[in-house]
Amino acid sequence: NLIKPFTLQDIGEKLSEIGSRLDYPHLTKDLAKEIETLWEDAAIQETYARGNELQVPDCTKYFMENLQRLSDANYVPTKEDVLYARVRTTGVVEIQFSPVGENKRSGEVYRLFDVPGIFNCWNS
Repeated sequence: NLIKPFTLQDIGEKLSEIGSRLDYPHLTKDLAKEIETLWEDAAIQETYARGNELQVPDCTKYFMENLQRLSDANYVPTKEDVLYARVRTTGVVEIQFSPVGENKRSGEVYRLFDVPGIFNCWNS
C-alpha cells in the first residue's frame, strides 16, 4: 500500500483548518516540515514578495526560516523570537517598564504605547 504524499493544497487546507481553531496544536517537526514545503513553493514566495500590498506580517520570513528550531520539543523563545512576535491589538495599549541592572535609576519608568494601524503607515 503506497501512502499518497501530501500536495501543497492538502497542506494549505490542513493549515487553514488549524488556523480556524481556538486551540492550536503544538508545532511538531512533521508540521514544521509541511509548512516549510509550502513556504518554498514559488507561488508562495511570489505572494510573500508582494507582502506590502497584501498585509503579510513583516516577521513571516524570520519565523519561516526558524521552523525547525521553533518545533523543537524543548523550545525556549529567544529574545529575537519575542521581539518578532506580534499580537494584534485593538485600541491604544500602554506598557510600562523600568530599566534593570546598571541602567536602573530610582523611580524611572518608561511608557510604551501601541497604537493600531500606525506601524503600517510608517511602512508605506
